[in-house]
Amino acid sequence: MNRRYIFYIIIVLAFVISGCNSTANNTSMKSAVDIQKDISKMQYILNCNVLCTNTTALVNLDFKNQNDMNYINQESLKKSIKDIVKNENANIKNIFITSDDNISKKIQNISQNADKGKKVDLKWEIQNIVNNFIPNV
Repeated sequence: MNRRYIFYIIIVLAFVISGCNSTANNTSMKSAVDIQKDISKMQYILNCNVLCTNTTALVNLDFKNQNDMNYINQESLKKSIKDIVKNENANIKNIFITSDDNISKKIQNISQNADKGKKVDLKWEIQNIVNNFIPNV
């Protein structure tokens, strides 16, 4: 298994173990894992990280080959990813897609904090990432 997938499993387990397993959190975590699995199956995508709340998804992509980014029709790729997200969870209205390494590191830190039993406010974390790392939003 790759490390990012393990992080998602850890997040889910941390929520269950720490008693933060409200219906909304469980739904968000299940959506994030399902979305990640579907996007990772795409031709040019090596892996992705996904964080979700009830209405927002943050998708961070890792390409198999960095040169692929030059050949991919970016709008087509974004549309395909948005379709996957909305098919998994129709309540998600805001979808942010990026391939920034800093966002990947931030998502990994969120996962590690959840694994350590720290309370994680996914809504705040996603808003923080969007405000600080994704320009022009």
